[in-house]
Amino acid sequence: MPGYWQIKEEEKVSKGHYKNDKKIGLWEERVFSNVAKGKYKHGKKHGLWTIKNEDMKIINEKGQEEQLVNKIYYKNGVEVKK
Repeated sequence: MPGYWQIKEEEKVSKGHYKNDKKIGLWEERVFSNVAKGKYKHGKKHGLWTIKNEDMKIINEKGQEEQLVNKIYYKNGVEVKK
């Protein structure tokens, strides 16, 4: 069914849109304190996805707290290595 969905499976929560029974556009996928955000194209991860652990912080050179953010690039559902 098309439209916005929020799906809960065990410890994973996914939020985003479906069209023609496939994930499209911006999605957020959360497992415990890990949050991944990115886009789906034709039901597959595509483009930049960011992943951060909301509980894990570091102190930068200015003495301020920052969150580490991992970046992963996908093309048609396949991770692109740089």
